[in-house]
Amino acid sequence: MDAFLGVDVGTTQTKVVALAEDGRRQVARAPTPVGRDAGGPVHDPDAIVTLVGELARTALRALDGCRVRAVCTASVGEEGVAIGADGRPLYPALAWYARRASATGERFRREHDPAATYATCGLPQDPIHTLFHWAWLHDHAPEVLRAARTWLSLSEYVAYALSGARAMSPSQASRTHLWSPFGDGWQEEWARAVGGDAAVLPPVVPAGAVLGPLRPDALPGVAAAPDAAVVMGGHDHSMGAWMAGVRSPGEVLDSLGTAESVYVIASPGVKPTEAGRAAALQHGVAVSAGPTGRHHVLGALHSGAGTAAMVRLLGGDIEALEQEAETVPPGAGGLRYEPPPWGEDPRGTFVGVPLEATAGEWFRAVLEGWARAAVRAVAAVAAEGQSAVRRVRAIGGGSRVALALVIRASMLPCPLEVVTEPELVALGAATMAMGAVRPDLPPPDLAVAPVLPHPAWARAYRSGGHERPAEGA
Repeated sequence: MDAFLGVDVGTTQTKVVALAEDGRRQVARAPTPVGRDAGGPVHDPDAIVTLVGELARTALRALDGCRVRAVCTASVGEEGVAIGADGRPLYPALAWYARRASATGERFRREHDPAATYATCGLPQDPIHTLFHWAWLHDHAPEVLRAARTWLSLSEYVAYALSGARAMSPSQASRTHLWSPFGDGWQEEWARAVGGDAAVLPPVVPAGAVLGPLRPDALPGVAAAPDAAVVMGGHDHSMGAWMAGVRSPGEVLDSLGTAESVYVIASPGVKPTEAGRAAALQHGVAVSAGPTGRHHVLGALHSGAGTAAMVRLLGGDIEALEQEAETVPPGAGGLRYEPPPWGEDPRGTFVGVPLEATAGEWFRAVLEGWARAAVRAVAAVAAEGQSAVRRVRAIGGGSRVALALVIRASMLPCPLEVVTEPELVALGAATMAMGAVRPDLPPPDLAVAPVLPHPAWARAYRSGGHERPAEGA
């Protein structure tokens, strides 16, 4: 029986889903290995490939008798791997979240108008992007850029290790700050400005395309079909949106992880605007190519990390904090939390702090603050995508905080649903692998549940003047 592997290399965990043709599926997961160099956290690409093989064996053991027919990979964006003339990595992948400062990166910012770069690539000038990783390497490890013959994103490096094919998906290319999703391709002058060479950037291949055959020795101990293939995947949030059914204008994905990402499917022909560039400073707004060729507009928040920090500060028992905060009326007794904008200095502000406040009021204020920020982000991405919001679907670990979802549902002007599939990105990659080689098979079912707003809370939030995105017809 055929099985299809979906790989998700995440910030904290790497997951592999094995999806059998009869609909059975198994998942294996383990912490993503993290090392350090002189500048901060890094990921060893070959250690990740080894881990993927181990997880593939674990997942397939539970599907006795299945053989791999296709593999598809997804990962965090921004991170990349420099490959030398011998086909081996020259340096670990710089962790996307480290925001390494460099003199070359600052010079790029001074010499390149952020409005012009946003109009070309759809991204704000944020140090998390690959271009600024190149700038750091130019200053601290220039031999890497000199010796590089290919540069692949982390997910595409795994695909390269499995197949030998060198290519990048549109959704990952969109996160480099070196590629234009609006038809202008790789930006050679920008690459030179940070000490790199655009010639090392690979062809951009659509998600779902077959990259090539699975190398016979790529997954030791795993049974594979003679015609087993490796399929192009992409950026983890894009793959999660696709699997969650967010595929048409007006549909929004709210991916609640350590970093929260709000995606809207843009109307056809959307291009970046000056208003969108301004929103990028507050909400991390970016425009990228999605897995189906449609453009996504992304907004970003630090909500997962911020909420987790508050939980630690208040004692570390999130269930108890939820129960207490649920009894607190909207407005948290006048205590208000203003989350930080997306960027390099993620520090929020509390206002209206009373002489005495309960843990429930503090936690309620934090949940309400991040919910307001999410509603504003939805409004910003909807405006930039010229798309009226009809439905929001939530995924990720943060979607399991029930009180946070009810607060958000009470603020939003449209239905909120939660997709309870725990490994949506890896399952999406497995489903894309299946569709590429066995389009006759039906996609797996997903469990989707509505999140009902609290009527009294909704009235209170409406009267409080919260920003709301345009409601669809």
